[in-house]
This record gives sequence, structure tokens and C-alpha cells, in this order.
Amino acid sequence: MRLLGTTSHDSLSVSHPESMYDCDYSGLLGVVLGNEAHGLDPEAPVDGWVTIEHAGRSESLNVAMAGTVFAMHVAHQRSGQP
Repeated sequence: MRLLGTTSHDSLSVSHPESMYDCDYSGLLGVVLGNEAHGLDPEAPVDGWVTIEHAGRSESLNVAMAGTVFAMHVAHQRSGQP
């Protein structure tokens, strides 16, 4: 199982985060969401980082909203629909 850490924080100092639009979500997958204020610790023991892009002036998404957006995107990709 791959474990992905998610972030919508522009300033997160992790190496090579991948856009949620470019990530492959096949196979067994675990997802870790950080809190709204600080996100996940950059040292979190995850296999990779996925960014959840958003528009607007906010620094981050509410964690419930981020989880919803991410889960819907994964489900859409796994369905095979464009």
C-alpha cells in the first residue's frame, strides 16, 4: 500500500509534491490529511506528497473540504471516465 500525504499549503517544504491531477491512484492507497492551520509535518512518514490546488486568497482548504475534493478526484480517476 502506498501512503500519500496531502497538502494545499503553498509554503510546505516537501520535495517534489505531485499535483493531484497528475498522480496515479491505482492499487491500494492510504491518504493522510493535515489540519487546516499547518498541514502535515514535512517529516511525516509518507511515500509521496500530493498537492490539492485551489484558487482564491485562502492559504489552505478546510480539512473536510480537502478530503472531499481529494476523494472525489480519486473516485473519478478510478472510474476511467475522462
